Amino acid sequence: MSSPASTVTLSAPGTSPDASLRRSGWLFVGSLILFLVGLVAMSVNVDRFNAEQAAADDLGVTIHDVPARVLAAIAQEHSSLGLEIATSLPAVLGFVLLVMGVWTATPRAKALGRAARLGAVVSMLGFTASQSVFLALYADPADVSWVLDRFSALVSTATAASVMAGCASVLIVVLLLRARGAARRTGAAVGAIAAISVLAAPLPAVGGMPPLLPCLLAAILGVPMIRTARSSARHA
Repeated sequence: MSSPASTVTLSAPGTSPDASLRRSGWLFVGSLILFLVGLVAMSVNVDRFNAEQAAADDLGVTIHDVPARVLAAIAQEHSSLGLEIATSLPAVLGFVLLVMGVWTATPRAKALGRAARLGAVVSMLGFTASQSVFLALYADPADVSWVLDRFSALVSTATAASVMAGCASVLIVVLLLRARGAARRTGAAVGAIAAISVLAAPLPAVGGMPPLLPCLLAAILGVPMIRTARSSARHA
C-alpha cells in the first residue's frame, strides 16, 4: 500500500482531481490549436515564400539552406518586423498554454511535477528564442552579423532544445497519469513517441524534429484526459 507521502495527486488544493484533469486536457488541446493558427498565419505571405523558393532554386539548395543575408533581403522586401511578430505570436501563445496545462496537471507531484514544469518552460523559451532569431532579418546586417553568420545553427539549436524539453515534459505527465490510472493506452503511445523524440531531436541525421511536436503530443494526450474526467463525473 502506498504511503500518503508517495501518492501522486494531479489536483490543486480546493480543486477536484477530475476538474484539474479536464482543465489540463483542454489547455493541451488549445495549445495545438493556437500553434496551428500560427502556422496558417506564417504561411499567408505567399510572395515571401515564393521569393525564398526562387532564391533556393537559383542557388541550387533547399529552402532551409538559403543564406541568412539572402533571407534578410527577401524579408525586408516582402514583410515587416510587425508582421513577423504578429504571425509568430499565436504559436508562442500555444506554448504558453502548454506550460499552463503541465502546471495544472502537476500541482502536487513534487520532484516529477517540478521536472515536468521546468521542461515545459524550457520548451516555451526555446521556441520563442528560435522565432526571435528571425527578427534579426529586419535589422541592419552590419549590426547583427554575428546572428546572420550563425542563423541556421541558432534556429536549429533552439528548436531542438524546445522539442527535447517539451517532449520530456509530456513524457513525465504521461508517467504521472499512469500512476492514477488515466489515459493509459493513449499515454503509452504518446510516451513512446516523446521518449524517441527526446533522444532523436539533437541528431543531425534526423534533420530536426518539427517544433509543434510537444503541442501535438500534449493535445493527443489531452483528449483522453478530458474524456476520463467526463466519465468520472457521470459516474460520480
